[in-house]
Amino acid sequence: MGRIETGTILQRLEDGTEEKTYEMIFLGKAHLDQVMALQQVIFDTIDNQEKFVPDPREFYDEIALTEGRGKMIGVFVEGEMIAARSISFPGLSYENLAWDLNLPEEEMLRVCHLEASMVRPDYRGNRLQGLMMRPTLGYARQRGSGMVLCTISPFNYPSLKNVMEAGLVIRDVKVREGVYGGKLRFLLAMNLCRPVEPVFLERCKVMNTAIEVQKGLLEAGYAGYRLEKLPGQPPYFALRYGKPYPALVGRLDTTLLSTN
Repeated sequence: MGRIETGTILQRLEDGTEEKTYEMIFLGKAHLDQVMALQQVIFDTIDNQEKFVPDPREFYDEIALTEGRGKMIGVFVEGEMIAARSISFPGLSYENLAWDLNLPEEEMLRVCHLEASMVRPDYRGNRLQGLMMRPTLGYARQRGSGMVLCTISPFNYPSLKNVMEAGLVIRDVKVREGVYGGKLRFLLAMNLCRPVEPVFLERCKVMNTAIEVQKGLLEAGYAGYRLEKLPGQPPYFALRYGKPYPALVGRLDTTLLSTN
């Protein structure tokens, strides 16, 4: 695999914007230094460091850029990496987020993690996270993944919007230790093999900061399925919760996973 697509995007400059041509490709280990440099730029410029946990170099070298263990997509403008997204296939390792969902081993083996999504500040606003999501999920399906899981800060509106528009729903929220360093994270999930999208009933709206309320809703069988901006209240926003019908099995509907 090489080039995925090309197109045009806007770079934000001090005196306006400039149209640029981009190229999206699958990355290899030769891109490792560029990935690390981009990650440092994201970490140094983020408005709230609770939103983003940098991955160590070993993660990219041994997992995200290693065939069979992960995959990365990069977006380049004039030879510079300006965006990237990574996924991993955790298998039965302790890192597999599906342990939280009490899934059987055969289904855990088909889990795909959405990992970091990074966009350089001067290229934000081009929906690059969404552009990278399409081939990312396509690769996961091609590889035989049945379930996609990820964690995102409850305060990271752009990343939540990106993955929830792709079909992932909030299934849990808690403080996570280990690489997360005790930071609060949503767990979002999507069944790639589900032929019918659920309808959400008994709907309600909750502030993103109302964590205990959301925990109660999740324990009662609700799922968070949509975001809503609140006029005049950035960086706060609302989340729509509802009870999914057909009901999700346990924490996630796994009954329709392909056995091929």
